[in-house]
Amino acid sequence: VDQRCAGLSEGRTITFGINERRDCLKWVDFMVGHFGSDVKIILTGISMGAATVLMAGAEELPPNVIGILADCGYTSAREIMKVVIGKMGLPPKLCYPFVRLGARIFGHFDPDETSPIEAVKKCKLPVIFFHGEADDFVPCYMSRANFEACASRKRIVTIPGAGHGLSYAIDPDGYVKELYEFFAPLKKAMEQTGVEMPQSHGLFPVGFVDDPARTAYGIEVTEKHIALCAYLGCPAIVIHGTTAPQITKEEERQFNLEMYRKLIPAAKKYGVKVCLENLLVLYDCDPYEGTCSSADEACWCFAQPSGFGYV
Repeated sequence: VDQRCAGLSEGRTITFGINERRDCLKWVDFMVGHFGSDVKIILTGISMGAATVLMAGAEELPPNVIGILADCGYTSAREIMKVVIGKMGLPPKLCYPFVRLGARIFGHFDPDETSPIEAVKKCKLPVIFFHGEADDFVPCYMSRANFEACASRKRIVTIPGAGHGLSYAIDPDGYVKELYEFFAPLKKAMEQTGVEMPQSHGLFPVGFVDDPARTAYGIEVTEKHIALCAYLGCPAIVIHGTTAPQITKEEERQFNLEMYRKLIPAAKKYGVKVCLENLLVLYDCDPYEGTCSSADEACWCFAQPSGFGYV
């Protein structure tokens, strides 16, 4: 999910997770309404996304939300702002009151309204924290502080040599191993109570037509998500095709075709079905059909060679 003022989402002001946490609650409601009352959700975020899901964890959430993964989150908007102010060569204590005033006047939010480190004190969900020990943007000590303050079942994993948001990229196998171990009690409880996870929803977007590096990372993350589905006994994962109005429809088709083909080996290895998500979005107030938003489009995808019909 693109947070407000990012990617395809609307908005003009980033609020460091203060307002985004409420957006997160709306997305949870959407997921439950879209995928059914039995859907299971793990709130996941990196950097400000981690701060957002940690703050959302203190709000009233439906039982569908079963855990939180927070990767390189900060302790509060105040503290990360002070870190950035200091790196600019300015006195943080002197400058922060003016920054806060500007946020309230021009951004219409108060950075001190709440914070991740306060929210985790009220959290009842299991939380796993990740942070790169070489993070030079959000200091690793911030995740350690959040971990210490967290009142629920928790685990912290720090990755040596990993920079900001790069823990998974530096040690993908270790990252997934920690996830398996942390959520093992959940898997056991599901088995004992007969609760099943019929499908999971993948990262969106996976691919970026103008950024091969981000696409490669999206595919790598999705491969690990497929492995996690297999671990939890989830037979299917829903993956959106990429919509790209800046290129032709045929170019978009070919881009998505290649993206899905790269996921076939992992899907076959773990026995997880990849479901193509129906997609209808708006660009400039005009309806725009994405991959498989119509029966004809879906049939075209499934008719392609090289085993694409497998998904």
